[in-house]
Amino acid sequence: MPCRPFRAAEVCGTLPVRTSYDVNYYPDYRQGIPLTRIHEFKHYHPEKKDIMAHPVTVICREYPKTWKPGDEPYYPVDTPASREKLALYQAEVAKCPNLIVGGRLGEYKYYDMDQSIGRALKAATSAATPVAVLP
Repeated sequence: MPCRPFRAAEVCGTLPVRTSYDVNYYPDYRQGIPLTRIHEFKHYHPEKKDIMAHPVTVICREYPKTWKPGDEPYYPVDTPASREKLALYQAEVAKCPNLIVGGRLGEYKYYDMDQSIGRALKAATSAATPVAVLP
């Protein structure tokens, strides 16, 4: 099923005072913006005032690229053909009651990491068999 990888380029240094890159998405890179997204790591913890006030920062720019064998499949590409193939895979998975499939590739959806972890915990909790507690 088609996935889109990216090439990351990190930059460390000082930024102009009014520059902030929290996380900015550029979903349609064909419109002349060559980036998939750009983010500034210190914005992951805005509660840490000392980090936010620091003049040096690190940003990461993600550039799209065409997938080739050996690349990590990062962003699922949603197309009618991929949805049809996903339905076939899901039908096969349904035949295996003890198999849990999840995550970006297992569900063929883009999730942030916190969403992936939350869904994994929920799946594991619902699949867990209660254990008798002995006195």
